[in-house]
Amino acid sequence: VLVGVLDTGIDPTHPEFNGKNIYYIEYDQNGSPVIGTAHDAGQHGTHVCGIISGKNAGIAPKASLAVAAVLTIPTPQGLSGTLVQITAGLNWLLTNPFRNDPGVDVLNASLGASGYNPYLYQPLANARVSPGTGLVAAIGNNGLYGINHHGSPGNYDIVLGVGAVDNADNVAPFSDWGMVPQFGGLAKPDLSAPGVNIVSSVPGGS
Repeated sequence: VLVGVLDTGIDPTHPEFNGKNIYYIEYDQNGSPVIGTAHDAGQHGTHVCGIISGKNAGIAPKASLAVAAVLTIPTPQGLSGTLVQITAGLNWLLTNPFRNDPGVDVLNASLGASGYNPYLYQPLANARVSPGTGLVAAIGNNGLYGINHHGSPGNYDIVLGVGAVDNADNVAPFSDWGMVPQFGGLAKPDLSAPGVNIVSSVPGGS
C-alpha cells in the first residue's frame, strides 16, 4: 500500500523509516516544484508519517510513503500553505506514476481551511472514483470555540473526516464537530481516533 501525505515534509533519515520506500516533492506558495532533497520544514509531517507507517510507532509499518511538502510558509500559528500549493501537491499524489501505478492508494491530509471551502472538492471527487483513492482528513482543532468550526477538506461528504479522542475515549476538547449545511446537514466527524499525547517520530531521530 502506498499512502500519500500532504504536510510539512518528512525527515527520511529517521530510524522509523529505515528501508522504507519514500517518494518526495516540495511545492512553493505559487504551486511550483522546489528542487532539493527530502526534508521537513517543521516537525508535523515527520510525526504524521511515523504514525502512519513508522517501524515502531506506525499503524501500517509496511506501507510505503509519498510525501508532498505543501505546508512550508511560517505564520504565527505555525507552518501553513496556499490553496494553490496544496492543490499542486494533491495533483502530484493523485497522478504521478509511482511504481507504474498512477496515484496513491490512500491520501492523508492533516490540514484544513477554516470553515467550508470547495476549492479542493473536484480533484478529490475525481480521485475517489479514479483511481479509487481513499481520502482521510483531520476535522480540525477549533473545538474549543464550540460547534461548527470544522474545516475543509475534512468536512466534505466524500472525505473521511477524523476527530480526536484521549486515552479514556473522551472527545479531545480541541476536536471539531458539527453539521455541514452544504451537504444537507451532514454530521462530522465521521469517526474519532486517539489524538492526544501520541508518541511518534520527529526530525533528527527523536
